[in-house]
Amino acid sequence: MTDEITIAAVPDMRDRPKRVMLGISGGVDSSVAALLLQQMGAEVIGMTMITNDDGWAAAADAASVCNTLGIEHIIEDVRNEFADSIIKDFVFSYTSGKTPNPCISCNPKFKFELLYKLAKAHKCDAVSTGHYARIRLNSNGRFAMERAPVGFKDQSYFLSRLRQDQLADLHFPLGTYNKTEVREIALEHNLLTAEGNRIGHKPDSQDNCFIPGSYTEFIEEYLYEKAPELLYLTNPGNIVDEDGRVIGTHKGLIHYTIGQRKGFEVKTTDRLFVIGRDIASNTLRVGAHEKLMRNQIEISDIVYSGLPSIDKPMKLKGRIRHSAIEAECVAYPATNKNKLIVEFKQPVSSPVAGQSCVLYHDGAIVASGFIEDSFLWN
Repeated sequence: MTDEITIAAVPDMRDRPKRVMLGISGGVDSSVAALLLQQMGAEVIGMTMITNDDGWAAAADAASVCNTLGIEHIIEDVRNEFADSIIKDFVFSYTSGKTPNPCISCNPKFKFELLYKLAKAHKCDAVSTGHYARIRLNSNGRFAMERAPVGFKDQSYFLSRLRQDQLADLHFPLGTYNKTEVREIALEHNLLTAEGNRIGHKPDSQDNCFIPGSYTEFIEEYLYEKAPELLYLTNPGNIVDEDGRVIGTHKGLIHYTIGQRKGFEVKTTDRLFVIGRDIASNTLRVGAHEKLMRNQIEISDIVYSGLPSIDKPMKLKGRIRHSAIEAECVAYPATNKNKLIVEFKQPVSSPVAGQSCVLYHDGAIVASGFIEDSFLWN
């Protein structure tokens, strides 16, 4: 027997922020967020986080926008801390066979922790960023991340692990805007980069702030410097079929993720996909697409948002990656504490370990957890 959720959104009665610590990257989104907050009557402090050696140019653009708007701008050089935390976790998760999404871990663990720390130091009453998402207050008194309206850019998935204390004083000025509108606002107010170019014409930044190009090149360089014992994962190895027969050679396991269809050659004309990776032996397993389909997954390290817990089976919608659609499912508690079983109405493709399964109800996030490995080597 599944429970229907009956909680509803209630009017957000939080006071309008008076002094805001805004994460500003030098891109169009956070720049327009600064302008909109200012137009709401808030005093804004822009904070740019330097996470890698290439971050100074973006910081200069952010400083230019802040100067135009007449707001204070601070720079936090967190390269060492970021490398020891987010980058290290990403590389070792990836080389252990998972497919991590570093943004999902970075937001609650690093970015928003820093924003709130600085907000307290600068006596701000709110925190903000240029994300496309919204905060919703439920009738049960809990805050929930709400996705942007259908058809709009939506970044709620990346923010799904924010805690209640991080949601309580958080504001998203772009929650009801689309990208075209945001660019038009930047152009209308003549927001400029450090070189005098219009921010409204600046290309979108990539989601991953610390890998400018290829994931595999970045990981290989990291292993050379920090973990040479794992460099064998950059070497060629065997490709086996579902029965364990060797049918080809791959170019190194770091080049492959579960569900991948290209980048390897095998002695068959069958349409094959990566269905397993044996890290210990540097072996890749390939098979038919049906081997990637799952009706049921287990998720762990749950962060609850719109509900304090899931103690009984509940009908929800689950998204297993940012680009996936929300699929009807039932979530119910696992025997192991802080884990959930998610059973989908229709099978989903490639729910890989390291990614997050985000559970929604009525467009708002209920809970988020990391997918356990459903493609373990048999």
